Amino acid sequence: MGVKAPRIQKHGYDSVAAVYDPLARFFLGRSMNRARASFLTRFRPGARILILGGGTGDLLPELLAAVPTVRVDFVEPSQAMLRRARRRAGTGAAGVTFVRGDHSCIPGSGYDVVCTNFLLDGLCKQEAEQVMEEVKGRLQPNGTWLITDFHASRRLSHRLLTITMYCFFRGVAGIRATALPDYDVLFARHGLCMERENCFMGGFIRARLYRRPEVQKAIIQ
Repeated sequence: MGVKAPRIQKHGYDSVAAVYDPLARFFLGRSMNRARASFLTRFRPGARILILGGGTGDLLPELLAAVPTVRVDFVEPSQAMLRRARRRAGTGAAGVTFVRGDHSCIPGSGYDVVCTNFLLDGLCKQEAEQVMEEVKGRLQPNGTWLITDFHASRRLSHRLLTITMYCFFRGVAGIRATALPDYDVLFARHGLCMERENCFMGGFIRARLYRRPEVQKAIIQ
């Protein structure tokens, strides 16, 4: 059963939903998908998961196949992206609640795992801080935050690709961000430390697990 969200006007990513995945595969190959899925086998059965900014739902089929008993709240502001995510979920959609909205429309709390994949890189500093404040309060005390995103790189090809992506998405989708955030600083400021990391494309794409340093038990082992 869906959760009614406040009325949202046409979102910037609606215009790129049809080409988002083909563009990602063209420029990045399978690196985005491999990064997003790199920790899925560590999810425990019955985990309650929030996927915020889930896009076209690339993560859903692998997640539902790897751990079919998870309960997922999938929050995405683009209606076009959300439609694609519903189709991707297929028969596993019964365990997924789809919500059209942003961080202000998260339908629950007490999540074991929060996934923000390629979300924070598109937010300006103020927007990122708002997301951090909202999401960290929705985590279980022993919860884990899984973030997959682009990271600053010294390689010329990576720097040029970063500039190209920001120019494209500022022009087409209207994002306000102009540079990749310092994730270590951002998460440390909110009391979360990196526990594990998997790197792809020479470290340009990284999947990371964050949680509060004083917590010894997590949904992910």
